[in-house]
Amino acid sequence: MTDFRTFGLKSEILKSLDEMNFTSPTEVQEKAIPLSLDGHDLIVRSKTGTGKTGAFLIPILQKTEPGDRMSSLVILPTRELALQVFNVSTKMTSNSKVKSVVVYGGAGIEPQIKQLRRNPSIVIGTPGRIIDLMKRGELDLSELKFLVLDEADVMLDLGFIEDIEYIISKCPKEKQSMLFSATIPNEIIKLTKRFMKNPEFLKVGAQEQMTVNTISHSYAISNGSRKIPALLAYINEYNPTKSIIFAETKRGADRLYKVLAQEGFNATVIHGDLTQAQREKSLTEFRNGSRFLIATNVAARGLDIDDVS
Repeated sequence: MTDFRTFGLKSEILKSLDEMNFTSPTEVQEKAIPLSLDGHDLIVRSKTGTGKTGAFLIPILQKTEPGDRMSSLVILPTRELALQVFNVSTKMTSNSKVKSVVVYGGAGIEPQIKQLRRNPSIVIGTPGRIIDLMKRGELDLSELKFLVLDEADVMLDLGFIEDIEYIISKCPKEKQSMLFSATIPNEIIKLTKRFMKNPEFLKVGAQEQMTVNTISHSYAISNGSRKIPALLAYINEYNPTKSIIFAETKRGADRLYKVLAQEGFNATVIHGDLTQAQREKSLTEFRNGSRFLIATNVAARGLDIDDVS
């Protein structure tokens, strides 16, 4: 079995990985880290839950020195994913002087500007807030060495491709780029051809397999008026200990939350109309004991919640 030590990583990175109980690399890490350490641009098709965050953060940290100023930019489609990657980065840099910062909309911009003025090495954020900070002159990408696009297909679905192209247009041509995505549609291939140099294409898992193989799938067909009774019947029969319930609309999520609360279930809700503080509160409640999280597709990809049954 491959060990992280075989990559020749700095001792402070190995110490942090050990403290995080990262004993051996996942498949995507085992394939991506050596290529990234050798300086290759990467396109990685890998499903959620495979360790993609470590696959790009570990080589970035290996090649970053404490004095490097805004040398890495990691772009993600949602605030929740940006915060999650930032938390992983904070743990991985706990034994070094390399600093990271997270920037995202829906939260005050002044505290984020204050953090940026401390010249962190790694900036993690969502497209809209990154562009806002760039246009204010607070986010300077002139010394950028690493660019990461994570969950690229979600950014495409959410209409962020023009924002991504704008950000890329302001980056130095000489940089190392990594793109991670569960699917690789043609629009993403066209994008990579414009900003990557001879990228290595890694495929982890089968094309049709977007989720880890420990997930089983079943479905029931019900007309509109019977959907909630069918859901309640499912809950009563199978008694899930911790579940995410996806709703198509924000209004539908709020309605379902009220129904479950009235039925006496410990539930919380998350969607795009909530403030960032409310969204973070909902995720914290779900991680810490709420039985149900009712969500729109804002929570559809990449969130790390261990005990969902």
